[in-house]
Amino acid sequence: MSHRLVLWLALVAVSVASSCGSARDSLPDIAGIYRDAARNEVRNPVVVVHGILGARLADSKDPKRTVWGAFTNEWLDPATPEGAHAVALPIDSSPEDAVATGPLERLDLSLLFQVFSVKIYENIIRTLGAGGYSDQVLADRSAPEYDSDHYTCHSFFYDWRQDNVRSAQAFGEYLEGTRERITSNAQARIRRLRASGTVADQLLANEIQAWLDEGFKFDVVAHSMGGLLARYYLRYGDADLPADGSEPEVTWAGAEQIGRLVMVATPNLGSMDALRQLTSGFQPAPLLPFYDQAVLGTMPSIYQLLPRVRHNLTIDANGDPVAVDFMDVDVWERNQWGIFDPAVDETVRSLAPNAPNARELARQHIAGCLDRARQFHRAMDKRPQRPSPVPIYLFAADSNPTLARTVIEEDGGRLVPTFPQTEATILPGDLTVARYSTLGDEREGNDYRPGLDSSIKWSNVTFLSDDHIGLTMNPHFANNILFIMLEDLDL
Repeated sequence: MSHRLVLWLALVAVSVASSCGSARDSLPDIAGIYRDAARNEVRNPVVVVHGILGARLADSKDPKRTVWGAFTNEWLDPATPEGAHAVALPIDSSPEDAVATGPLERLDLSLLFQVFSVKIYENIIRTLGAGGYSDQVLADRSAPEYDSDHYTCHSFFYDWRQDNVRSAQAFGEYLEGTRERITSNAQARIRRLRASGTVADQLLANEIQAWLDEGFKFDVVAHSMGGLLARYYLRYGDADLPADGSEPEVTWAGAEQIGRLVMVATPNLGSMDALRQLTSGFQPAPLLPFYDQAVLGTMPSIYQLLPRVRHNLTIDANGDPVAVDFMDVDVWERNQWGIFDPAVDETVRSLAPNAPNARELARQHIAGCLDRARQFHRAMDKRPQRPSPVPIYLFAADSNPTLARTVIEEDGGRLVPTFPQTEATILPGDLTVARYSTLGDEREGNDYRPGLDSSIKWSNVTFLSDDHIGLTMNPHFANNILFIMLEDLDL
């Protein structure tokens, strides 16, 4: 994954920072280009939505103890029963051990008596800062009237382990609460401007009042999985998936709150990395802890990142399609995938230490996660009767060979998914998400035909040469996104 690359570079190639300086000298002066546009105060506020792994998790009983987001002295090791229980979601009726405490703008690593900080979302927030947006994470809180600016950039953070529909509902609640705060702050600012008595302040007060009267919306910039929950909210608002398992109707209820949606490297049709991690576990980088498949298998969000079976992504050693429904819990149990792997029995028992049959609880949990993921996929892939009333932009990469298929091997009657990087298994992408997936292109695995076949009507698509995380740091991404936010005002 790109996470591994970023972290590894931080550990063994810290000299990269100095070498990047000369490259930046030839890039556009973004702050200068958008200096005048940044002075416009009657514009949509921006909300940044992170992807999977993008929020800190802390011990719910002791917030000083880190579950995810720092590998320093205070973190809980997932290799221990206590650490595994903390980072996993409960498979029984016990309360959750970890809570999200804030967006992960950087990741701290303690290694060989040193602490390295790897930037995660800091660059995208700084990019918006060049356009005059101030945020809660990096802003100078000593600056006067920090909270009064109605165009502040906001960072929505959430527990990325949870069901994406639940996160989308929390996103809607966050937008409502943020709207109330912005309105209150803007009204207070209008009163201060009117009290000053100057002509310029009166004109600005009138502009802000007209902006409030018209009813402002939010521009949303969502990275990776964050684009899925934002797109779900745009389509369905705070509505849950129907209890009877049917497909919901696309109402575009979220358009009441969202003015633009910008998705960056979003796996709209899933990522094969999800299947690899659910069956093999995940290690962020060499020398860092390993999160086994039992721990990851408790998280509904990862199942919702699985690719679609209909795209024929399971093949044999000859490259021929193999019919395997990896959305069926019986397939997982029969072939001992993921949490059913005997090698993680000890972890499974640690997840429900007081239960007489932890593995049966685990099976019920996984069956529910897979059923929910299948229904979530149908809701996201449904073709709406009318296009989105707000523009949807995509930033993606297609310059890196990206795992997109799994080779199924037989071992003692079991089907074993393997993930070799071969010509048969890779497609263009960003090392994590293949190009076809982020576009939502239904032609993958079917006969080619001219013209993109997607349930998403894109307003614009921009491809950059970078990886999954690198896209958020790319200066050309910064230039283009500020143009969308500050100059493309007719949309």
